[in-house]
Amino acid sequence: MKPDSQKQIHIKMPYELHKELRVRAAVRETTIQKYVIQAINSQLAKDSKREKENV
Repeated sequence: MKPDSQKQIHIKMPYELHKELRVRAAVRETTIQKYVIQAINSQLAKDSKREKENV
């Protein structure tokens, strides 16, 4: 995969979770897409740190 290429995912979530996501993204003046990407990156970094600590 090229470094500049992108992949797309489709997920289903409860209405209330989507509503909260919309609100939080709006408060931060960002898109849902950017908010979700940031959240995923943050979680992956935390997971990676935990994995390194457990080695």
